[in-house]
Amino acid sequence: MKRIAFGVLWFLAFCFVASAAGSLAASTFADPTQASIVVQQATFWDEFAERFVAGFQNGNPAVRQFMAHYGASIFFGALLMALGGTAAGILPGTQSKRDIDDEPFE
Repeated sequence: MKRIAFGVLWFLAFCFVASAAGSLAASTFADPTQASIVVQQATFWDEFAERFVAGFQNGNPAVRQFMAHYGASIFFGALLMALGGTAAGILPGTQSKRDIDDEPFE
């Protein structure tokens, strides 16, 4: 039961990290000219909300397009890595008790 729980946690971690990295890359390169114009026209403290909304409006369509195109690949890739790592016992928390007892203490 512990191995299954850790396998699910590893799956969620793989999904989250891959989705976050892909979304960050997609939103960063969405429309750099428009984003840099917004940053140049705004001061940090006075127009933070405007900059945030402008960045969201620039990045949101790119992230949606990225997830529509690569979302299934991320999901199944994370599932495959979690299942394989859990079955092999190479992910932390997924080793069987028998494997742990066989290792010498140094």
